[in-house]
Amino acid sequence: MLNLYRTYYGFLMKYKWRFVAFFVFLLLYAVAESIQPYFYKLLIDAIPGRDFSLILQILVVFFGVRIVRLLLNVLTYWTGDNVLLASARDARLAVFKKIQDLDFAFHLQKSTGSMISSIKRGECWSNFA
Repeated sequence: MLNLYRTYYGFLMKYKWRFVAFFVFLLLYAVAESIQPYFYKLLIDAIPGRDFSLILQILVVFFGVRIVRLLLNVLTYWTGDNVLLASARDARLAVFKKIQDLDFAFHLQKSTGSMISSIKRGECWSNFA
């Protein structure tokens, strides 16, 4: 199982800084998402005091956090897709290179043409394990 993770993260670590940026944006997004109920509490506690300037400040900060959360959400998906697409391309190239480097006897015993077609279509890889 560790070998599988090592192979998977090996493709991801070719794009280390993109992956780190994705991870940082993901953590910041989680913090921005989890802080929102605190603003609901502050707003509910401020309403009986009828301090409208405090209520307005809470709402402005709350909407600012929501906008930051939205931006972090977009950045998280963008950097995640950026890393995933590049590493998936490298993984596919490695698989095709491995198939092409196999000897002639393997190609006679297996139907590598249908294997390559299945890989191009993105079908389940477990059929060929």
